[in-house]
Amino acid sequence: MVAAFANAVGAIELLVAEGADIDAKQSAGETALYWASVEGAAEALRKLIELGADLNGAPETEPVFPSTPLAMAIQRGLDGIADILREAGASE
Repeated sequence: MVAAFANAVGAIELLVAEGADIDAKQSAGETALYWASVEGAAEALRKLIELGADLNGAPETEPVFPSTPLAMAIQRGLDGIADILREAGASE
């Protein structure tokens, strides 16, 4: 998740190659793809999508965030990120 947050594509590739769960969740349910979306980390987002990350994983606990990575991108005005997610088939 830190690699996604930091837009560190090489680290994402290495972690997944070494067996990291691409859809692992933090205590509130955030995934790496969610954090890449929140931070506007386009390169990390594209890599996570390419590697098969869940496009619609959303936080599950309080505080309540927008329901999906796409919803969060829209709320934050990250149009380029929203476009990447839509093109990949994410739900609003």
